[in-house]
Amino acid sequence: GTGPGAGSGSGADAGGGTAPGGGDGTGAASDGDGDGDAGESEGPASGGGTGIVPRTGPITGPVAPVRGVAPIDLPQAPPGTDFAAAERAGRARSRAGGGYGPGDQAQHWLKWRDGRRTNLDPRITNDPRYMGPLQSSRSLAGPGYPRPAPNGRSYATPHTYADRGLYPDFVRRVQSSGFWRGMTTARVQLVEAGRRTMHAMTGSRGPMPPYIFGPTLATAAGNVGVGLSRGLIGGVAEGETMLLSGSYWAYVNGFAGLSRAAFLGASYLPVAAAGFVGGGFVGGAVGNAVRGAGGSREDAMVAGFVAGAATGALIGAVCGTVLPGVGNLAGYAVGAIVGGIAGGIGGILANW
Repeated sequence: GTGPGAGSGSGADAGGGTAPGGGDGTGAASDGDGDGDAGESEGPASGGGTGIVPRTGPITGPVAPVRGVAPIDLPQAPPGTDFAAAERAGRARSRAGGGYGPGDQAQHWLKWRDGRRTNLDPRITNDPRYMGPLQSSRSLAGPGYPRPAPNGRSYATPHTYADRGLYPDFVRRVQSSGFWRGMTTARVQLVEAGRRTMHAMTGSRGPMPPYIFGPTLATAAGNVGVGLSRGLIGGVAEGETMLLSGSYWAYVNGFAGLSRAAFLGASYLPVAAAGFVGGGFVGGAVGNAVRGAGGSREDAMVAGFVAGAATGALIGAVCGTVLPGVGNLAGYAVGAIVGGIAGGIGGILANW
């Protein structure tokens, strides 16, 4: 099952432009910061990524549900972070770096207020490479201003044009994109919108953000592993169906413990099956190598057990990332245990 990535909403900014919201949040106006910066439109509080299937009772579908692929994310701020203080320090560093002239204000291309609302690590939004001078004085705006923006309004300075004309439009585009909405968190979406705004105004997108891909890759591999187990190993999908049917029967007849046990059995069956087959294959190959080198059958069984358990644990850990009701670390552990035991047994039987 999949959960929604980000919802939608809107809120007028200080200049009359619109800032699309999303997830649990709504677009909101913000006043200028202490340096006189133009108001920064805020995006969603959360969003992105596929979700865990909500369950209040046994699932009676043909196979047990698994966790979806985790969205790509960015580092979060530690508890107690003072975002306003971090913004002031970042603005001071940017000005100390030089390049500012009359009327220039310190521009945060990655909006720090959006970072505060989504708990993004302020070291990202206040990175000097994502900041720089931007003209805020009408008398010094230069030719081309007032300049029309995608929202149909015209803005008198580069600063208001970027913050109120371009950024909200890029937020809307990113959040309406299938990939960005479905496979990334709100933190990533808003950073992407800021980098696009930066590119439109300066020709540079800044450095690559410190994306967190690990959980995404792990859960993607887990879904592939479970899918292959169901599709290629005979009896796995049918066994899940039988266990889920038994879970439902036990549930409606008041046997809550038995219902839960049958549901967990259905969830772990493809993990154990993949670990058993993979462990048996590798364990058998290792055992054959030991026998070929002159070892005894007992030596081959021991070597096959060790190799099979290790292989099964690896396969189980990968598949365990999508076990329902547990987090990634617990999934690794449970999957490794289930897959390791099954793989070890498979390694022994392959050399029996």
